[in-house]
Amino acid sequence: TNILRSTGRGSPSRRNSSTSSSSTTAFLQGTNYPIPVISSWRLNERHYGGLVGMSKDGAEQHFRPEMLQKWRHGWDDKPPPMESWMRTRWNFAEHCQPLTHVKYPHDTPVKRRDKEVIMPSSESLSDTCQRVLPLWTNKIVPRVQRGENVLVVAHANTIRALLFHLDPDYVTRETLKKIKIPSAKPLVYTFRSNLENEDERQNGENCNNDKKVGLPGGLVVVLNHLEKSQTHNTGLTIGDDNQLQLSGEW
Repeated sequence: TNILRSTGRGSPSRRNSSTSSSSTTAFLQGTNYPIPVISSWRLNERHYGGLVGMSKDGAEQHFRPEMLQKWRHGWDDKPPPMESWMRTRWNFAEHCQPLTHVKYPHDTPVKRRDKEVIMPSSESLSDTCQRVLPLWTNKIVPRVQRGENVLVVAHANTIRALLFHLDPDYVTRETLKKIKIPSAKPLVYTFRSNLENEDERQNGENCNNDKKVGLPGGLVVVLNHLEKSQTHNTGLTIGDDNQLQLSGEW
């Protein structure tokens, strides 16, 4: 098992960004074996620009509600840019830096910085999806292909962004806003190599329980777990009929 979590920046403040870190700590305290932890800036919360530091009521007083909804749910719509003085302040704060911390059991933590990355003045949903993609293809996929389990502990928007890449049959630009991420409730996906799928199809084996869409990194989603129960909770929040169905299982 590996754990990937965010490194810092939350929305609207650092206080929220500590949630994923405290959740990871609580999980580790409940286990009896050492687990590698990778803290990546790519899992940080979406950057809300000029809205950072505002409460919901405060933002509604400064901007029209329809504009807030557009910035929140629009694919390419960015909130107003962060003011220059605050951006300068954030650029010097370590929790806002493009850093990756790697901690293996019994080893000294290693810290790496993506030197070519510059913090933007704000982010759209599209920007957030692009930010998490290298983490999926370079860090998560290789571990899954080795047969390892990966637990991603992050914020709602970055989890939605990951789902955009790993569950394309259900998660699209239009449906992304319908996904509700409950707190402390794992969403489990099972994957297999796309190459294995092709080999089995050529040998005439039944692969009807696999998603047909190949994912970035050469994986496909396995749906065999859906046969376990006719009342499985696939992508649904209990008591909410408006939640989008997903390929994973809560």
